[in-house]
Amino acid sequence: MFDKEHAQKAVTNFNEEDENLPTIEGRSIFMIDASKGFIKDGNKNRLRSQDIHKVVDVFNKGLQLERFSRLVPIDEIAKNDFNLNIPRYIDSSEPEDLHDLSAHLQGGIPNRDIDTLEHYRQVFPSIRATLSKPAPDPKRSGYSLCMLEASQVKAAFLRIKNLRTLLAAADCHLKIGYQKLN
Repeated sequence: MFDKEHAQKAVTNFNEEDENLPTIEGRSIFMIDASKGFIKDGNKNRLRSQDIHKVVDVFNKGLQLERFSRLVPIDEIAKNDFNLNIPRYIDSSEPEDLHDLSAHLQGGIPNRDIDTLEHYRQVFPSIRATLSKPAPDPKRSGYSLCMLEASQVKAAFLRIKNLRTLLAAADCHLKIGYQKLN
């Protein structure tokens, strides 16, 4: 890991004309961008323990996570004149938050926004039907209507059977872990 000020000192210079260098064709460099996980400590940024844990886990397991880590082929690095500036290879910027003006002006929730929550629906299949229904107007077929007031959402989640089961299992595991620590 490099901080921005010392990266130049930490990287060995590549000499393309040195014939004694080992061949690097077909190899890759595993890069991690941990620039988002830190706390301000005076004039310095410090990685938190959970951020260090994530970096170590990702590195040890070789996980390629979007906006965080990537195995970069040496050929790609060579095309960038062996520049090891991490943002050239890992785009850690947050995706733009797109607003649907039609939804703002005419009401409703764009179905494409609801579809981004698919991973929740895999665990809680009834969640979409509990929270929303298709817009009745055929001209607004890409939109759904929220079936609950904001104040009712938490209670609706707590009534979902799978959630209660998962919470009970998590509570049990936490109690067992706590007992082992004591």
